[in-house]
Amino acid sequence: MHQGDWDEVITTVRPGGFQQSDLDHPAAVTIPTVDDPKGVVEQSPLSQGRSYEGRIGSRPVTFTAGRQGWWNHTSLNAQ
Repeated sequence: MHQGDWDEVITTVRPGGFQQSDLDHPAAVTIPTVDDPKGVVEQSPLSQGRSYEGRIGSRPVTFTAGRQGWWNHTSLNAQ
């Protein structure tokens, strides 16, 4: 399983499998089909309008990526 090492806030379209607690206390979503970009990223590895299957822990979730608000990658936190 590949994990991207970035943080991103997006709107979602057609979310499935999410629970209210995921919104109350944001949980990490792992998306196995997105490879870790390794290093500084110039743009989001997620594509607006594309559907993704992910996991919160062992629970499957699905969503279509909407508007991307911002993201922060590990290199910003390494200082």
